[in-house]
Amino acid sequence: MTRSANEGRGYESPIVQTARNLEKVAATMTDWLSSRYDERNLRVASVELPTTSGVANETLLLRTTSAGSPSFVVRLATDRPLFANRHIYTQYFMCQTLAAEQTVPVPTPVAYEDDPEILGAPFYVTEFVEGVVPSDRPHFSEAGFVHDASPSDRRRLWENAVDALAMLHRVRGGRFDFLAGPDRDVSGLEAEMAYWRGYADALEVGPSWNHDMLEHGWTWLTANLPEPAPTALSWGDARIGNMIFRDFDVVALLDWDTVSLAGPEADLAWWIQMDRHSWELLPGLGTPDELVDRWEASTGQMAVNLHWYLVFTALRLGLTRMKLRRMMVADGVLPPPQALPGAINESIQLLALWLDVTPPEASEVRKPRVRDL
Repeated sequence: MTRSANEGRGYESPIVQTARNLEKVAATMTDWLSSRYDERNLRVASVELPTTSGVANETLLLRTTSAGSPSFVVRLATDRPLFANRHIYTQYFMCQTLAAEQTVPVPTPVAYEDDPEILGAPFYVTEFVEGVVPSDRPHFSEAGFVHDASPSDRRRLWENAVDALAMLHRVRGGRFDFLAGPDRDVSGLEAEMAYWRGYADALEVGPSWNHDMLEHGWTWLTANLPEPAPTALSWGDARIGNMIFRDFDVVALLDWDTVSLAGPEADLAWWIQMDRHSWELLPGLGTPDELVDRWEASTGQMAVNLHWYLVFTALRLGLTRMKLRRMMVADGVLPPPQALPGAINESIQLLALWLDVTPPEASEVRKPRVRDL
């Protein structure tokens, strides 16, 4: 039987669409960009939408006709956020900070625009980076350039991706002080836990096994908090699906929606869990143990709290997918039972497995094999 890297999910992640008049956007952004590039002949000829990824924010690709001018990517704030209180200007500052650092490949930042009158919402713009991105829809383990590549090319892609993650984690911590909250006596990890506690409370999960399992997870995480709790960069959505590749080399990291100071092990756990079985399906992609080994060798750091972060990741993913399904039900994409408090949620089932609890429903969800947990 052919297995999926997203086994147990039961749906495809939606891609944020737009109701904007794209011809009007092209005219508006021609004026906006021209004022910043000082090019009289710069013209946005077309506006395209992503087709394979993009769950949290609306993204537009601006194709220009001017000789020597790049194309551009616009990312807009939303009034219906998947992640409440995550500000889009933070994403731009991350891109700007890393571009200045010059050790981590990111798209060249152009500007942040806080005037909602221009496009109907604040937005930021970066230059477009030519390359390909492993697809979320369909998942790259099922179709696309990663699926079609040779095992040796997949290995090259995977190693370059892990090395890019390690480069990110080697950037000196003081560069990201703008991510810290107002209470500097609280660690970055504790601040991120507080965010997700608020996320759970706002969802009002309702009486169910899911609710009880989430609360059990909170109790366990609080009782077993790493000591000392770190304040260090976490990308937030670390995976090859948020990287642009050219000839299997990484040319840009993308997507800073959930960036925090929760620590780099959060990224290892997220990577393992988001694409938890791709390496079984596609020879050449590294196993979770190989990910940790290569990252440790490259950063000089040790992943000593990985089990804790795997539990935290499963909890965060469980909450995110619960909210996402509610949004999809409201949009008519999923049937109403998917929004019920007790609807099967593969990430909450995985949370149970990490804590040695057996989910009540039959499930295809499996724990990734990770050494020494």
